[in-house]
Amino acid sequence: MTVMLKDAFDVLIDIVSKRQPKKILELGTAVGYSGIAMLNASPDAKLYTVEYLEERAEEAKQNFIKADVYERVVQFTASADEVLDNLSGDFDLMFIDAAKSHYEHYFTMLDKHLTRGGIMVFDNVLFRGYVEGKAEYEHRMKTIVMNMRKFIERLKKDDNYVTDVMNVGDGLLIAEKK
Repeated sequence: MTVMLKDAFDVLIDIVSKRQPKKILELGTAVGYSGIAMLNASPDAKLYTVEYLEERAEEAKQNFIKADVYERVVQFTASADEVLDNLSGDFDLMFIDAAKSHYEHYFTMLDKHLTRGGIMVFDNVLFRGYVEGKAEYEHRMKTIVMNMRKFIERLKKDDNYVTDVMNVGDGLLIAEKK
């Protein structure tokens, strides 16, 4: 039986359910929705999550507590760069939903922390249809669009990864380390 995955969130949770990662890194906690879902999909996992905005981080903390998963969360309220500069250890799964223009930079910093066979999931890589050329973008979006295209091409050519771009939600890039 084939299960139709209707959006990016479904794909992410399907990956987590099948892979059962033990250590998950998330860049872009927001209010904790995806973190809670990933922890529920992998009951033995621990989530390390980074959120820049204090108000959102606090709301996420309260949501983690309400969902009864807070004891499995290590929460950072800082920029992704601050955390990544001091990151240690390896992760089985990484979910990146932070500053889109920094995806290539994040990948470079995270590569050494991803286990062999581990997966990186980058959200919103098709960026409102601009990256595929399906929508016109304003000049101020040009740098983000060009950087995202370059990032996707780089990963598709990287022999250390098997990469797929899925046209679900606003686009997901899934990269599995060989």
